[in-house]
Amino acid sequence: MHTYPDVRLFIGGEWRDALAAETIAVVDPATEEVIGCVAHARHADLDLALEAADKGFTLWRQTSAFDRCKLMRRAADILR
Repeated sequence: MHTYPDVRLFIGGEWRDALAAETIAVVDPATEEVIGCVAHARHADLDLALEAADKGFTLWRQTSAFDRCKLMRRAADILR
């Protein structure tokens, strides 16, 4: 039997529960056993995520192309 940690929403650089505190069960199709749950994002959660993305884009837009390139290359190195 596998169990997975509950998955929360990652918004604005932090892990958080859905505002409505709702979750969706993750079911093992072979056994139909619940093996974990994920946060169920609603409109309010999506609005928070959009606000966070807008703030991040504003910062990214103010970063020089040279610095953005260095950061993206570093991310690619980490992935490799």
